[in-house]
Amino acid sequence: MIDYLETSVVLIITTAAMLLLLKLGKREIKKSLSVSDPFLDLIFFFAYYKVLAYYALPALMNVLSDYEYVREDNIQLFDLAFLYIIEAISWLPWLAAFLVVSRLVKKNKLLDTKELMAYRVETSKNALLIFVIFFAAYSLSQFRSDVDDFGATLPFFAEIFKGLLQYGGPPASIFLMVMGFRYWGVPSGLVGLTGYLVSLTTAGSRGTFVYSSLFLFYVVLIYAPRIRYLVSAAFVFSSLLAFHFIFGGFFSIQKVIYADGGFDYQFGIVEKSGGRSAIKEIEWRFGALTRYSTGFITMYERGEAAGINPIKNSLLGFLPRSINPDKPIPSTRTGDDVYSQGMYLINQEIDGSTSLSMTEFSTGGHAYWELGWFGVFILNFISGLYIATCAVAFQRFGAIGIPLLVALFKPWGYVDPKIWVSDIVMQVYQIIIPIIVIALIVKVYEGKSRKQMLMSLPRR
Repeated sequence: MIDYLETSVVLIITTAAMLLLLKLGKREIKKSLSVSDPFLDLIFFFAYYKVLAYYALPALMNVLSDYEYVREDNIQLFDLAFLYIIEAISWLPWLAAFLVVSRLVKKNKLLDTKELMAYRVETSKNALLIFVIFFAAYSLSQFRSDVDDFGATLPFFAEIFKGLLQYGGPPASIFLMVMGFRYWGVPSGLVGLTGYLVSLTTAGSRGTFVYSSLFLFYVVLIYAPRIRYLVSAAFVFSSLLAFHFIFGGFFSIQKVIYADGGFDYQFGIVEKSGGRSAIKEIEWRFGALTRYSTGFITMYERGEAAGINPIKNSLLGFLPRSINPDKPIPSTRTGDDVYSQGMYLINQEIDGSTSLSMTEFSTGGHAYWELGWFGVFILNFISGLYIATCAVAFQRFGAIGIPLLVALFKPWGYVDPKIWVSDIVMQVYQIIIPIIVIALIVKVYEGKSRKQMLMSLPRR
């Protein structure tokens, strides 16, 4: 039987191992690329944050509080230690996939940070402006409080691009805001700021605040590292943080649809405080990922593994209902039950069978729940291949590729560069296909513009 001291040792060692693996892995990948790859830096920025915030911090706070919330939730110490071991090992195949891609990519195909910012600058600016405007309009029109109408059919255009708008809108807004105020002019910055505020008020989640603030700091540090921009970012972050703790939640906007077809917007505060002090709230929230993810181990050992079902159901969910009217809900163990997704099931394991809440989870633990140790290796290897390949491909878009890459991490609640494979399947038709469509449109537009320019030149 493992005791608290032994558990503490395991948590500290495995967390240190994760950080060391990330450091060594990034160094080896950079050696292969031999350029300062801004996309690689962004991916590892989020990877380091995930390990530090959701594994290192909870491990430290568990030790300092004598495992207060672990005891409160009746978490088995062996399962908690085992989860940390699974997560540490799961980074190995993920990093290995990055090394494979870096060896296959020719060095002269990648842009360094300076080249990236000079590549397709005007196209990136215009594309971001249009994208953020569509995102803001879509978010304000779709965030409604009437449950009956929430699933109403969207216009054809919105149906195709809604996933890209939902997940790409927040990072695109932040990137446009910083780049606009710093390089592209105040009007562009104001459009970005508007999109940023819309993302905060319509999402209604703590993750929106945490990850948008994190990405804001990253963009400022890398692309606008002047003291006034750093101070501005710090002011925005501090103001939002103070607002949260003073009012116990975040500002929210809802669109209310009336029976006569009219509508109105209602404003208020979405309360998120659990009645705990700021320190206890941090310990409880950030430690929830590891505490609740022990449910994956419990389910797997009990013979309730997910198997290939989350991936299979995501693949079948790709088909339209006209072809498959009984198509399953993506990422679920049981296709007709949305609450059989891993993020719900681990809550049911810890809180009881009636829980309909969700939480962030260990991607290594999720893979273990699906296919055991085989899943830990093969599924995380596939995840690494996907992210690395997208990072290389998105370089062709120039600066707009930065927020597009963040969109793959599903802001703003479950940001993790080591995403699960069933989600990758959904991203193919939610994000990747729309991006390809837009890229083709831009390509045709650029081709016509170039042709018109050549035709306008004086003939000899």
